[in-house]
Amino acid sequence: MCTYARTIFECKHDAWGRRLKLCSLAEDYGAGSGPGDCAARKPHGLHSRRVPRQCDKCRELDRKRSLLRAKLDECREMLRRRWPAYWAGDGLRRGPETTAAEPLGRGSLGGRNRDGNGGGAKVKVRAEQEDEGISLETTTTSTTTTTTTSTEMMPVVTS
Repeated sequence: MCTYARTIFECKHDAWGRRLKLCSLAEDYGAGSGPGDCAARKPHGLHSRRVPRQCDKCRELDRKRSLLRAKLDECREMLRRRWPAYWAGDGLRRGPETTAAEPLGRGSLGGRNRDGNGGGAKVKVRAEQEDEGISLETTTTSTTTTTTTSTEMMPVVTS
């Protein structure tokens, strides 16, 4: 095991520095008589240092996370401007109950809704704020009458 210098970051990641002392395997390999170089590393206590910053990977991840958070805040602000009634009130994100002909989802399944009744179901959608974000509560009731499709739905934003 060769001895190396090491840097330990605030995020508990470490970076290996230069080799300080060769082990017997590495010395034999350097002399040309050994089969291969030593792959094991051990830190030297006097050459290990702790730095009060994060490593490059963690800094890049934090930069991307803050960029993503800023974009999400921008989207929330755009939704707040687009649907002010949805965001109005006592600071809680409550929307009015809405009724639609089709349940929320992507596309249809062969001309039929997800519930399999061909579009004759009313779906009540209500959003409530919880501690971690907004949950979506749906209630489906089957009817035989046809209903019109609402073209503008209130979005449900989760944080």
